[in-house]
Amino acid sequence: MRYIATEEAERLHVEPGTLFLDARTLEEYEHGHIPGALHLGRANFETDFPAVESQLKTPTTLVVYPKKSDWTELTELTEFIERNLRKACNPLIR
Repeated sequence: MRYIATEEAERLHVEPGTLFLDARTLEEYEHGHIPGALHLGRANFETDFPAVESQLKTPTTLVVYPKKSDWTELTELTEFIERNLRKACNPLIR
């Protein structure tokens, strides 16, 4: 996992094989999110994970974004994804 700047996220958004994962609350996601982003909020990510798991296996680049500056949430979610998908998807998780 590595942190990226907004400019790099914007560039990655148009690249094939990139998937954005919104780690904010469902309410925040429904209020507005990056087009094409999937929702997997921290509050329920263990129970909601099966609903998005198959879609997380195909991207070559996964960009996860939390609430502004909530790096603990981001770290917990990406570690959870890595533990659960390491064998199933490309090991490059940005």
